[in-house]
Amino acid sequence: MTPSARLGLTASPAFMPWRDPTAAQPDGWYGVGADRLAAELDVVAGLGLRLVRFELPWPLVAPERPGRDGYDAAAARDPDWPGYRWERADEIVDGCLERGLAPLPIAVFTPDWAGPGPANAPPHPGWFSDFVAAAAARFRGRVELWELWNEPNLRRYWDAPLEDYATGPLREGAAALRALDPALRVVLGGLAQGHGIARILATDRESFDIASLHYYPPRRLAGLRARPEWEVAAFRRALREAGLEETPVWLTEVGGLAAASRPADDGGPVTGRRGQVRLARRALARCQVDAILWYTLRDHVVSDGAGFVKEVYWGILDAELRPRPVATVLRAAAQARRPDTE
Repeated sequence: MTPSARLGLTASPAFMPWRDPTAAQPDGWYGVGADRLAAELDVVAGLGLRLVRFELPWPLVAPERPGRDGYDAAAARDPDWPGYRWERADEIVDGCLERGLAPLPIAVFTPDWAGPGPANAPPHPGWFSDFVAAAAARFRGRVELWELWNEPNLRRYWDAPLEDYATGPLREGAAALRALDPALRVVLGGLAQGHGIARILATDRESFDIASLHYYPPRRLAGLRARPEWEVAAFRRALREAGLEETPVWLTEVGGLAAASRPADDGGPVTGRRGQVRLARRALARCQVDAILWYTLRDHVVSDGAGFVKEVYWGILDAELRPRPVATVLRAAAQARRPDTE
């Protein structure tokens, strides 16, 4: 059996984190209208994909501190606390389920009231788990998968040692989820290139059910030098050495730019359209993983607090939802793995 034939879930889009996590961005689903959200979910379902990974941004869902005079843990764990803003998350989850898609929320970012200020700063101990508990209660029976943070091995997402991530959002968040429902499955925050997995395992090897990593090719000759199977093999080796060889591994982001960003920068690997196809085929054929998610569904604009920064072209679709050649590859892979597909 080839590695790609072992995939239990098919390729699926992931969505872009914000440059400014305190405000909704047009690159994610918190910065688009309901009609656009529905149209994009229709595209995902039409491609035959089954798993949708999206952000559940703590700063936007909870812009205010629970409690009038001080932090109120009981209020924070109550999904019906009136300060929560669940509307868009409800739309995403409901839209996924209506189309037979499995939602994978990423609980991520620290509100300014919960930490020292920046969204990548560690939150006050226990407060993240209170939020996760409320979210899981809100979506009980509708969401079975929860990813705890994103790329904690990169400072722009987690400005603290990896060990603090393992004992904080990972361990505390997992405990909150399992206390609510032991059947919920916890996904390790996807590690960029898989780096740092040994440090996490040395601190905590029991708080996740699914290990996840991200892969992007090197910036130089990105369309020709992609070797995602190397990073996956190293990642699996670390799990095996920790006695976790049976733990599922998901490649929760893999991708490359179809064209250089505008205005041009050196922020990501430009594979070109053909390089996207080669990368997708290589990941599907050679990576020993249980799920693959492409980064990202569509092209988008990146903004910061001052406004527009650049247009980027990571998508399997362009900004008008027109498919690129890589979409055909992913659709074929999805259909090959669906027993009910004719």
